[in-house]
Amino acid sequence: MAHKVSIDQFVTMFSPLFGDAGASVQRTLPDLLRFLTFEKDTVVVERGKVGNSLYLIYKGRLGVYSSVRDRTLQIAEIGPGQWFGETTFLEADVGSADVIALEETTVVELTWDNFERLIEEHPKTASHVIQGISIGLANRLRRSSAGLWAVMESGDLQMRVPREKSAPQPSWIRNVWGNLFGHGRG
Repeated sequence: MAHKVSIDQFVTMFSPLFGDAGASVQRTLPDLLRFLTFEKDTVVVERGKVGNSLYLIYKGRLGVYSSVRDRTLQIAEIGPGQWFGETTFLEADVGSADVIALEETTVVELTWDNFERLIEEHPKTASHVIQGISIGLANRLRRSSAGLWAVMESGDLQMRVPREKSAPQPSWIRNVWGNLFGHGRG
């Protein structure tokens, strides 16, 4: 870690991921992590690009943007002590949003290759990282769901549940189904 930061300070800042990492883990972390600094308006993660890194925000702020029907919306603002890129990190898949520096921002990158080294050398700490990511994703899902329900309850949005595609049914099945459930003949 080229930046002047104590490893104790770093581990404390990201304790949801690294827990109470012992001395041997703290000696290993500088070899696994890379500090990256981005100027304001720099795209850090681009939607649709394959990624395999987890980014821990050390300093600065980033905006998370999603595009829907030719409109780009800022869906979150994140800052020090938070992280992003966890879905591409876990799945080695494409990013689902653009992440752009709102000011000069320093992040710490953990690549999947370096995470595998952490798994081999410090499995308990690696397990803690996965648990921290999982809890973070679950909390984000809860907040998103609560926000969606609030919008739906306000009447600003109507939800349509997509139906699974199934094989076409013969008309007699539709008729029986309709009669059973009061929908008449179909």
